[in-house]
Amino acid sequence: MGVVIKAVTDGFRRGGIVHHTRGKFYPDGYFTEAQLAQLKAEPQLLVTEQEEPGLPDDQGELIQELGATIAQLEYS
Repeated sequence: MGVVIKAVTDGFRRGGIVHHTRGKFYPDGYFTEAQLAQLKAEPQLLVTEQEEPGLPDDQGELIQELGATIAQLEYS
């Protein structure tokens, strides 16, 4: 679990970080509880708790295929 932070205005700065409208995922523990409370209270930011976003389908499939190939090589 973690948070995604999106800015209302692209390039908005808060907490020493430049926030963008496209948003960015931050894993649990990246911010302290106090920092998270401040970010959530900022009207220029949208903070949403969520699971870490997955890879796009094509990248996920490529990684699975690569893992299978490596496993085959290890047992050869």
